[in-house]
Amino acid sequence: MTFGLPMLSTVFDWVLGYWHWALAGILSLLATLVGVANHRLPSHDDVAASYFINEDLGENNRLWRLLAQFCHEQDFQATAKTDAHFNDVVQAQHPRLAKQTRQKLSGVYAIDDGREALNVRVLLTQIAQRSLDLQYYMWHDDASGRLLFYEVWQAAERGVRVRLLLDDNNTVGMDAVLQTLDSHPNIDVRLFNPFMNRRFRILGYLTALKRLNRRMHNKSFTVDNQATIFGGRNIGDEYFDINEKVNFADLDVLAIGEVVNEVSTDFDRYWNSAASFPVAKIIRKQHTLVDLSKTNHQQYTTQTARYRQALSDSDFLDNLEQGLLRFLWVNVRFVSDPPTKALPDVLLKHNHYPHHYRHATNVTNAIDTTTQNAATLIEQIASTLLSPKKSLTIVSPYFVPSQLWTARFVNLAKRGIELNILTNSLTANDVIAVHAGYMRYRKALLLGRVNLFELKSKRSSRLIKKSWAKRPLDRASRHYRRQHKDHHRWLNRSTASLHAKTFSVDGELLFVGSFNFDPRSAAVNTELGAIIESPVLAQQLDDMIEKWTKELSYVVSIDNDKLAWTDQSLDPLQTFDNEPDSNWRQRCLVWLIGKLPIEDFL
Repeated sequence: MTFGLPMLSTVFDWVLGYWHWALAGILSLLATLVGVANHRLPSHDDVAASYFINEDLGENNRLWRLLAQFCHEQDFQATAKTDAHFNDVVQAQHPRLAKQTRQKLSGVYAIDDGREALNVRVLLTQIAQRSLDLQYYMWHDDASGRLLFYEVWQAAERGVRVRLLLDDNNTVGMDAVLQTLDSHPNIDVRLFNPFMNRRFRILGYLTALKRLNRRMHNKSFTVDNQATIFGGRNIGDEYFDINEKVNFADLDVLAIGEVVNEVSTDFDRYWNSAASFPVAKIIRKQHTLVDLSKTNHQQYTTQTARYRQALSDSDFLDNLEQGLLRFLWVNVRFVSDPPTKALPDVLLKHNHYPHHYRHATNVTNAIDTTTQNAATLIEQIASTLLSPKKSLTIVSPYFVPSQLWTARFVNLAKRGIELNILTNSLTANDVIAVHAGYMRYRKALLLGRVNLFELKSKRSSRLIKKSWAKRPLDRASRHYRRQHKDHHRWLNRSTASLHAKTFSVDGELLFVGSFNFDPRSAAVNTELGAIIESPVLAQQLDDMIEKWTKELSYVVSIDNDKLAWTDQSLDPLQTFDNEPDSNWRQRCLVWLIGKLPIEDFL
C-alpha cells in the first residue's frame, strides 16, 4: 500500500471534519494524565500522633469551675426523682454518692435554636484554656465560619492547643485560610480524605473515585475535654438561622460528663487515622496569609454585625456562670463509625469490614443489618430502631430507607407501633436526587400504615415557638424573658429545609447525631451520634414533631394508588395532588433522576 499525497489529503480532510472529536480525545487523555499525577496521597509515616488532654484540671480551669456547680438531676419519668428538691437533698446530704452517680452519667442540653447554637460555640471557645478539638464535614468561610475561625485563632493566642479536622470535600477556595490557621504554633489543621489537585478537584474522581466518594460526615466541637457539642449542624450561616436564602432546621446537643471522654477518644481515632493528613502535606502552594478578623466578602458584613449583636444579647454565659442551665443527667451511649470506613482498600486488606459489607451485592444492602458486636454506626443503632413497644418517630432530611428497611418499618406498623417519619418535601430538599430515591419507597410505606410528613419549603406565617425553648430554669433569672422569646419570626421570609437527624423510641430514648437514614450514611460516609436515655428529651422531640406536622408540614396520604398532600395549618384544610410548591420542571427532573440506578450514591 502506497502512502502518497492522495492518502495524506484524505487524512487531512478527516481531521478537519472530525477535529472536535480529536480535540475531545486529547483533552480527555490530558485530564486523565493530570488526574493520575495528582491523586496519589503523600506518605503518612512521618505524621505524628497526638491525643486529647485528659488531665484533672480542677479549679484552675474556668470551664471546669462553671460546670462543677451543676447539681446531679437524673431524668426519671413519673417518679419523685424528677423533683428538683429531691436532687437538692441528695446533693446536700449525700454529696459523695451524688458525685459518684454523676460521674457515670452525662449532662445533656438540647440546642435547636440556630443563633443559640452559634453563641454556645463562640462563648465556649472564648473561655477555653487548654484545648479545642473540632471535627466537621463542612466549615464555610462565610460570616459565621470566619467569626469562629477568628475566635479559634484568639484562643490559640491565649495558649490553647487547637486541633482542627475537616473533611476536604468542602474546603474549595479555603486553602489560604487553612494555611493561615496552620501557621499558628498552637493550631494544627488536618484534612480528611484530601484532594491532591487543589484547583481542578474533579480530576481526582477520574482516578480515585473509590476513595474520594467516601467522606467524613462527623460533627463535634469539644472544649477543654469538659464540654462537647455534637449533632447535625455544620459551620455556616444557613445552620445558624441567618442565611437570607435558605436556613436549616437542625438539632445539636451540648453534653458534659461521661460522654465527653468518649467523643474525645473518637476524635483521636480520626485525627490519627491513615485518612487524615496535615494540611502542609496537601496544600503545597504558599498562599498569602489571611486576616481572620475581617470577613472575606462585603456581603457578609451585615451578617457579622447580626452575629456580634446576638452574642452581646446572649444569656448563655450568664446562665452558665449562675448555674441556671438545666442539664439532664442521663445515660448516653455514644456511637460512631470507624474512620477506616472511608478507606475501603484498608478495610478489605485488614478484614475490618462487617460481614454484610464484604458479601452485599450492592452498597444499599449495607443498611440491612441487625448484627451485634458491630463496628459501624447503623449496626450499633439497628437494635434500638427495631425494638419499639409503642412508637417510633424518625426525623431525617435525606430519607432513602432501602427495600429491607421499608419492609421492617411496615412490619412495625402492622404490629401496632405508631411510626411517624418526617423528611423534606421536594421543594424543601436541597438535594433533589435524594428526594428521587425517597419517592421509590413512599407508596409502600403509606400502604403499610407508616405515617409520612414532609416539611414545607416556606414556613407558615403562624410559626410556632419551639418546644425545646420552654425548658424551665432552676431559679428566677432576670434574663428569663429574653431567653424564652421567639427568635424565629424573621425566618418566615426564608426558605426552610430540614437538617436535623434524630429519632425517638417509645418516648424514652432519643438519638441525636449526623446520621441520615440513607445508603450514603449507612455504607459510604462516616457518622457519629448518641442514644440518650431521657424520657424528658424524647417527649419534647415527640411534642415538637407533633407541632411541626400540624403547622409546618404536609401530611402525605394515598388513595387508589394516588398520593395527596394535606396542609393541616389551613382552615379549611387544603389538599394537593402534586408535590406542593413545585413546578412541572422540578417534578419531571425528579422523576427522571428516580429512573437512574444511582441509589448507592445517595
